[in-house]
Amino acid sequence: MPPLRRRFLPLLGLALLLMLGACSHPQNSPEIPEQTTYYIDANLGFAIEHPQDWTRTVPATEPDTVGTISWAPLTGTAPASLAVIAMTPQQAVGGFDHMLEIFTADKPDFTATVHEPLDIPGAAAEKVVGQTPERAFELILVTASRHAFILALSTPPGSVADYQDLFDKVVDSFRIIP
Repeated sequence: MPPLRRRFLPLLGLALLLMLGACSHPQNSPEIPEQTTYYIDANLGFAIEHPQDWTRTVPATEPDTVGTISWAPLTGTAPASLAVIAMTPQQAVGGFDHMLEIFTADKPDFTATVHEPLDIPGAAAEKVVGQTPERAFELILVTASRHAFILALSTPPGSVADYQDLFDKVVDSFRIIP
């Protein structure tokens, strides 16, 4: 083997190992999608960015709401999920406390641990963090003159930190359509 090749072969091997290491994911870490898509719903009055490979479902309408749209990954061992629950301002009379009651009506074991104001363009908003034994939730309660929404982001309790950047990106993308 020529002397020049003998010098570069170990460097090439090292570079290949570094590239493979950078591309691998920890075994217990969920796959966080990089590509997103924007969803606009003129009927419910909102637009939001979500992971491109998550599927959208339209579950049955909850009592005291106008409609709900949900997204979740097709597969995964600790999947996160996103739901946007739309309400009229009249359904949200009573403010954030009443909206939280609507959300937790079918979750009697929900415990809220954080309530803090949140800045959403053109609306009043509050962030509520809490959990049930099965799921951890980050709720964004939003009221505006013509719309009210509950954004419900959830994951199994041990996976919250893994999805926090994604949740923040989704919340930052949320817009009310007048």
